[in-house]
Amino acid sequence: MIEKVSSKPFLVQSPEFRTTPVSYLDRTFESTLSSCILPKFALCTTISSLFKKVFYLVRSCFYSCISCCYRKPPAKALFTPPVTLDPTDPFGALLITPGERGIIQNLLTTIGSSNLLSLAGQKGELEAQGKQVEHVHPLKFLWCVFSDPSLVPHMESIRENGLKWDPFINGLTEKLQTVSDTLEPCKSGFAKSLRVNLADIEPFFAEKRWADLVVFLIDVKMGRRVSEPKEAVDAQPPSYLIDDLPLSAENAGILRDLFKDYATSTRAWIFKNRFIGGKLQINWHRLDQVHPLKLLSHMKSERELMGYLHQIFQLTGTKSDFMSNFSALLEIRDAPEITPYVADFAAKTGLVETNVHRFVANRNWSGLVEHLYLHHRTHSPN
Repeated sequence: MIEKVSSKPFLVQSPEFRTTPVSYLDRTFESTLSSCILPKFALCTTISSLFKKVFYLVRSCFYSCISCCYRKPPAKALFTPPVTLDPTDPFGALLITPGERGIIQNLLTTIGSSNLLSLAGQKGELEAQGKQVEHVHPLKFLWCVFSDPSLVPHMESIRENGLKWDPFINGLTEKLQTVSDTLEPCKSGFAKSLRVNLADIEPFFAEKRWADLVVFLIDVKMGRRVSEPKEAVDAQPPSYLIDDLPLSAENAGILRDLFKDYATSTRAWIFKNRFIGGKLQINWHRLDQVHPLKLLSHMKSERELMGYLHQIFQLTGTKSDFMSNFSALLEIRDAPEITPYVADFAAKTGLVETNVHRFVANRNWSGLVEHLYLHHRTHSPN
């Protein structure tokens, strides 16, 4: 007899299947799974997990960069007119140069406006700048910060970030401890120079609550608290000098680079670099803490800058773009911060004071720049 052959030969040839088909399939599947599929699946899972981590890191960096470019402008602090102290006042005798004020301004602006990732990349540069002003008396340092309305919002930004605030307060406390014997005689002049009531800050000095002192000064200068001296601080109107306004060598170099780039570059290059992330936009932004009359006074005193300005004014499209950005930079400050310096600015630049007052009152910064340019062309040798 001929044995009937199954239509599934492998079933006939595998007696084990005929007796225990389920266990055979299970073992076959498990063997295949353990030898081929699982290692590949585990590798894919590892790669997938690694890819997700890299993706989240890149996304976090991207959002940080976007937040820097499009960050909300800080709230403005109240303007406090400068106070002229008695030359014999111990606090008034503490020295700080315009260059040192510029370094402090740059430090506070960078720390207050940058994210932690950006600060990590600038650590070496910031530490080098910090060493240049390490000798400045801590009360003079605080005066430099809280007498400048543009720096107070950055100090508040530092206060709101524990990773920035804690190192700042620890360093300030350490510095104040090293000069503890000078604090008591300087306390009165410090309060007077910032136009705050001495009685309001005395508890902070007595109890060495330096963090609370800084928070109190932030609140006063941001307009959330009121602290006014009871006595008149000035018998005569104080003098406001352009030379007392800070302009660091770095910012002077940035201003020169801006003028040179506009004067010597093509329209295509200017168009490409004028937007967020471009060289021109970055440099304009880095100058937004410098007093506008200080910028204009420096521009007028530098023959090279006036030469670049003359080249810019010969090109209609370039001039329009330049003046638009320059005017936007100059009009950041409010009139009360500018008006007290107009008299000295007019004297240094040779302009008529009433004309300067008119430009400032009307916020016509482009008109003032053109007025300076025409005055230079008329009164300076070629």
